Amino acid sequence: MEKIRKNKIAIIISSLLILTPICVSLLFWDKLPDQIPVHFNMNGEADNYWSKTAALLGIPVIMLAVHALCIFATVADPKRKNISDAAFNMVLFICPVMSIILSAIEVSYGLGREVSVNKIVMLLMGMMFIVLGNYVPKSRRNYTMGIKVPWALNSDNNWNATHRFAGIVYIAIGIVSLIMGVLPAVSGNIMWIYFVVMMIVATAPVVYSFIYYIKYEKEEE
Repeated sequence: MEKIRKNKIAIIISSLLILTPICVSLLFWDKLPDQIPVHFNMNGEADNYWSKTAALLGIPVIMLAVHALCIFATVADPKRKNISDAAFNMVLFICPVMSIILSAIEVSYGLGREVSVNKIVMLLMGMMFIVLGNYVPKSRRNYTMGIKVPWALNSDNNWNATHRFAGIVYIAIGIVSLIMGVLPAVSGNIMWIYFVVMMIVATAPVVYSFIYYIKYEKEEE
């Protein structure tokens, strides 16, 4: 496919980055315990463990499979010509970032160096939403990336208005997340409230798209 050929080097680099944590993990292999934490509760406490092999080797492999799936979904999009190279590159480097950060947390915990998982989650969410907030207003209609509700997919005007609104919402969520990520402590209760509010606010563009359809487009059908 043309998009894969055009971005072949970026695909290779991003795939190698996903597997890089395996090499780092091998350097500390003898110093790490047999069980490694792979999940944390809302208080940032480890509550699920995998074997060292499954955690440190398996997760990068899983992320590589997800990476391949994301690439396939993007290049198979009937409107893939509307997905810019910048957007495609953003897709390419989501899994590498996640693989590196997850492995860094696992190795740190394995070496007895506890990190604030809640803070890391907040900072990551903040950066992700700000990046999305800057990208989505510039996106064109497609079936892979964006607010893929029928009213937006059927109308350029609805799509553009919805994604301009989504950009504002996502940047606002991102800024709040970054602020929370630098606070002295983020408790489990705060995390629950944050995720509930975030999910409600994140669905606002869907509601906006439907209201736009009712107000400006339904009568034209």
